[in-house]
Amino acid sequence: MIQIKNLKKKLSDFTLTINNLEIEDHDYCVLVGLSGSGKTTLLELLAGFREPDEGSIFLDGEDITNKEINKRKILLCNGNYLFPHLTVRENIGFGYKHTLEALYADTYNDMAIKEMQNPEDFKIHTREDKGNNDKNNDNEKNSKSLGYFEKMKNKLKSKKDIKSKTDKKIENIAKLLKIEHTLDRKPANLSSGEKQRVALAMTLSMNPKVVLLDEPLSSIDKLTYDKLLYDLKEIHEKLDTCFIHVTHDFNEAIVLSKHLGVIKNGRIEQFGTLDDILEQPINTYVAKFMGFKNIYNGKFYIDDNEIIFKSKSLCVKIPRKKLLDSLNSLCSLNGLYSSNRVNSLDSLNIKNIDLNADITENNGYGKLITSLNNDYDIYFSIRPENICLEAQGKTLNCTKCSDCKAQVLNARIKSVNNSGLNSKRIILDIGTCKGDNQDLIIETAKKGFHLKNLAEEGNVDLHICNYALVFEEKENN
Repeated sequence: MIQIKNLKKKLSDFTLTINNLEIEDHDYCVLVGLSGSGKTTLLELLAGFREPDEGSIFLDGEDITNKEINKRKILLCNGNYLFPHLTVRENIGFGYKHTLEALYADTYNDMAIKEMQNPEDFKIHTREDKGNNDKNNDNEKNSKSLGYFEKMKNKLKSKKDIKSKTDKKIENIAKLLKIEHTLDRKPANLSSGEKQRVALAMTLSMNPKVVLLDEPLSSIDKLTYDKLLYDLKEIHEKLDTCFIHVTHDFNEAIVLSKHLGVIKNGRIEQFGTLDDILEQPINTYVAKFMGFKNIYNGKFYIDDNEIIFKSKSLCVKIPRKKLLDSLNSLCSLNGLYSSNRVNSLDSLNIKNIDLNADITENNGYGKLITSLNNDYDIYFSIRPENICLEAQGKTLNCTKCSDCKAQVLNARIKSVNNSGLNSKRIILDIGTCKGDNQDLIIETAKKGFHLKNLAEEGNVDLHICNYALVFEEKENN
């Protein structure tokens, strides 16, 4: 486990401040933030390339704040730091160099043991006692030496055995990283994706407890990006190693992260699981960075039975008992919430709104951007790969939204994009409507919604049952 306590590092007019952060063993932790937010600086502090001005870094309970880089067991992976004059095999093998030296030292001791009749004599051959012939009576040291003798006497090796085992390790790690075909090439003959894989193989060859990845997918083409993105997840699952991955791309966090941190101006705004942050962003910055589009300025009012949110042209009424547990703020005396944030609504009641929807953006999601009285936009994100068409006449029974009782809105759908990932931000449940054309079912990872009577271009009725929104009161200037 990595523990960071009261860490501060000042760089010119920028200060990185991490008060308390814990990253578990075998975690895949993704840190996301804009350029200049402090992501790389944090990695450099963990790796030992920089020294903090204040605070401490612990690895498995040991304070490593001022420990030498080569003794930290925390390694930074960078595809630009390969030896250009060495082959891939030699680059990976370089990572085993320190292991080889230790094995050669063990071999020397093995040969010495083989010559001995009395294991007590082994003390003078160990590196710890070499040159010290005045055998002391330290019982702890004697016990350690004798134990080492018993351990080593059955592990006699030769340099040939060591080389054979090292070659086998290189081949195994090359197979894991899917770079067996590149072992005899030099870095100049590798693609950018292959260089990243070789760098990771070189890093893993040194048996680190923690691997640091500084935007490893930022400079590769789209096809290689998609392949390496999912390969990183598979590689991590096969290893007993913690990965800390920094990026500005939230898609990487969706695919890779077990835990996610959002950094802004040198501070971690929120840290938790991906679902926790998606379902309960702590503030507007986190919500926007996670891709939330439906953020409105307005006020909350409270009466006996309802909590009412009002903005310039949007009024949402929520049953009070269903919402109180979701609010992360305190109520002032006048009944107005000073920090108005709602992360999910069990019921959304919108009346008399003409909803016109068009896809105006194609960035890998199917985005339907809708206008409310020309004042606000609502963004719908869908997962097109789960679309299926079913001709079932006038009605369609769906267990996901059989209890739909929400208001009816009229919408115009222009088209649907057929590629991309599921953002899981906005969830719509849509019930029955007019017509007896084909029914289109679109399901997200958690909830589902139908679009009935949908053509390439046409009008449909939408019944909104469940909606995910983020509200925040407009700040007074």
